[in-house]
Amino acid sequence: MACNQVLGGIPRDCESSIGGVKRVLFINHDQLGKVTIEEETGIVTAIEPVNGGKFFEYYPKKDTASFTPSLQVGEGDNRSFKSTLTMNFGKMTASKRVQVNALLINELAAIIEDKNGNYWLAGKDSPLQADPDSGGTTGAAMTDSNAYTVTMSEMSLTLHHPVDAKIIDALIGA
Repeated sequence: MACNQVLGGIPRDCESSIGGVKRVLFINHDQLGKVTIEEETGIVTAIEPVNGGKFFEYYPKKDTASFTPSLQVGEGDNRSFKSTLTMNFGKMTASKRVQVNALLINELAAIIEDKNGNYWLAGKDSPLQADPDSGGTTGAAMTDSNAYTVTMSEMSLTLHHPVDAKIIDALIGA
């Protein structure tokens, strides 16, 4: 049986590409609501949260966050994608503890802004959930990190969808 994915090529470009995550917008997965995706491009053109849902901004420590989707192939040639989001929030404090705890215990969806100004939706089909290795550390030496590290993952049948930057501001809560 043929797949419905059509090859079209990727042109060579000379643009630089910067690694890393700038900010992450989180919403409870059960509040994500309707997500409209343009069929031809796969771009998310609208998100209509339910039950008063809003996205909230989280800024990981500079140069410590990444988003990595990877193909998973199971028995019977089943294919899915596991996306992993890792973030470091420097300096353990009481106020950060409250927010990190919320990230660790809730099922979430997220819009991830990379350092190239692109936005990516994660947790659309199944919620992002914290991995067991998430937590905090004071470090042992003066040069060690004192930080909370949160690693989250989700499974999806497709690669993550890009999000139209024009819809972002209206989604963010106060």
